[in-house]
Amino acid sequence: PAKGLDGIKSRPGGYERVIATQQWQNNLKEARKVREEMEEQRKLEEERAHLNPWSGPHWVNHATPGWRYHPPTKLFWNRGENRFYYFDEEAQIHIPTDPRHTAEQPDILAPGCAAFKSPGQDPDDLATQVLVPDLQKAGKALKLPVAHLDTPTALFAIYKGSLAPRAAKQFHLLLLKRLRAAIDKFSAQMLRGAALGAMQDLEAALEPSSGAVLSMGFVLSLGTKLVVAGAGESGIVVLRPPRPGRASWKPEEGGTVTHQGEPHLVVRVDVPEVILRKGDGPEVRVDIHKLAPPEVEKMELSRGPAAGSMPGKHVMCMECEENKLPVSVLVTCGIDQDAFVGDLRGSLGLVRERLRCLAGAVLERHNGEGSAAVLAAGLLPKPEWDDGAEEPATKRPKIAGAVTDIGVRCRHILMRHDKTPMAPGEKAPARTIMDTEQVLRSCLLKVLEDHNNFRSVCREVSECGSKSKGMVGDLGWITKGSMPKEFEDAAWALPVLGVSDLVHTKLGIHIIQRMA
Repeated sequence: PAKGLDGIKSRPGGYERVIATQQWQNNLKEARKVREEMEEQRKLEEERAHLNPWSGPHWVNHATPGWRYHPPTKLFWNRGENRFYYFDEEAQIHIPTDPRHTAEQPDILAPGCAAFKSPGQDPDDLATQVLVPDLQKAGKALKLPVAHLDTPTALFAIYKGSLAPRAAKQFHLLLLKRLRAAIDKFSAQMLRGAALGAMQDLEAALEPSSGAVLSMGFVLSLGTKLVVAGAGESGIVVLRPPRPGRASWKPEEGGTVTHQGEPHLVVRVDVPEVILRKGDGPEVRVDIHKLAPPEVEKMELSRGPAAGSMPGKHVMCMECEENKLPVSVLVTCGIDQDAFVGDLRGSLGLVRERLRCLAGAVLERHNGEGSAAVLAAGLLPKPEWDDGAEEPATKRPKIAGAVTDIGVRCRHILMRHDKTPMAPGEKAPARTIMDTEQVLRSCLLKVLEDHNNFRSVCREVSECGSKSKGMVGDLGWITKGSMPKEFEDAAWALPVLGVSDLVHTKLGIHIIQRMA
């Protein structure tokens, strides 16, 4: 029986009436959700009806015989072929397109990001960031719906310079208008055109004073596509996992590789891990980045003409569906890339999918006096859940990444900072959040280099009482609702023996390792 219903239960049928009321409320919420989805679909169908070249509004005859043009969406229609076209202004060609596209939602990769900024000594040299994890939800709130875009859709951007505050308020609106212009499945050319057009619109809207220059960089995620762009004093670095045939080692079964100074046989490649065996010994799981560094692609932005507030605009588009491997992108403003690119092939390559640690480590390498901003973003694998419907939990095999009915078992390293809520009588540490993260970043690198370092690192820095247990840092079995949501989300997404990024909760900052 539910707590607080004793008085109602004492009356005949009282508890049943409460259950019926709760069910009615749930049904009402579900019906409201269905109505909202139907309304969005109706609006989308109305927009698509406008694309009828004969009955839809705004269609005009083009100068070319047999062609019609739709100015609001910049679409062309060829009567003879009964086909729609999009004009790529950069390539100066007409590209076939399908404006009746239905939005897709891949279940392999999902966008993630982390951003940091450091203030400079000049009050006019500002750095700011705008992170929009759900661009469709933001578009709906701004009355610029983009329900036709593939999901998940996200926008992460950083800005630097005296124009940064104004740019941060306007750019996402200008980009939404560009993305809304064509109800279509965006090709790489269309996405590059929309991103470049939005940057040009921003430059025109700012109307800067003489000499004012804006540096910016952003990452736009649409389904399995990733658009990366920059302008001004910005830099872009793309990190891809080592791919078969391009690494210095032999990833195919039967190949050999030197691990810890000894030759090992490659038994199987399970990205991001490799299964190795030495002679007739046991199989060993090794992080793929320890055997071969990630591929680092440094994008040099052409600075373009000196005139204009946003020189050197550059856009690239990547499709991440082909190999289903995660891709990370680093976008920087005001930081010399040479200060950290070498480390990305070494120690920082281990944290390429732990975006908060990666972005913070790159910002540490900024020694300049001016402001700086770093954005680490990418498409990362979604966790694969095991619902356990076929077999009881006690008889199910242990699968990496599977979630059992009793939860997951974790150990962690916890450090508090000056903003952590403390119990009465306890004093918060004097460390700032940034100082705490700096200590934990070095701890995380030690753990990733060798998981056996977890015990010594936990004993040395952790501020949780679990560090004195036999299994150092052990929290036991964690069920849903027993820990802060941020902790649970990170723990449930880890594979067995996986190590998390830096995780912020009301208890402090954690490094989590899942044990079972």
